[in-house]
Amino acid sequence: MQNLGATAAAELKSESGLRLLVEDPIAQSDTSATLRTVSVLIPLIYNRGRLGIRLPVGLGKIWRTISEMRRDFSGFTLSLCVGWCKADETWDLHLRVEIDTEITSDSEIKLLTWKEILRVRFCQREMYMKASHPIRWL
Repeated sequence: MQNLGATAAAELKSESGLRLLVEDPIAQSDTSATLRTVSVLIPLIYNRGRLGIRLPVGLGKIWRTISEMRRDFSGFTLSLCVGWCKADETWDLHLRVEIDTEITSDSEIKLLTWKEILRVRFCQREMYMKASHPIRWL
């Protein structure tokens, strides 16, 4: 990636739609600066069905997802959270997963594929997944 200058910022958008922000050209020259925190929200309650009822997600789906993370990532953090969904006008109970990982073209494809697997597994219209600005280990 080219050096963007000390005060320049650029927004990159891949063909897959994952938005990557680059703001620190000094960090770009450091190999550890390719790290990003990927956040994923794993629902614990399904969206409302035809009858308007919300049912809890089965533990098997949660354990399967955690097993995939243990297999594919060197570490991650799980937090129990409550969030508001304006579109459904409802509170959502979910697990927030934070993963520090390098984002390469291969890992981006893998993450986007996993995002679609999770969307289908948890019967969601969309899965929340985002990547942070570049981070550096301290």
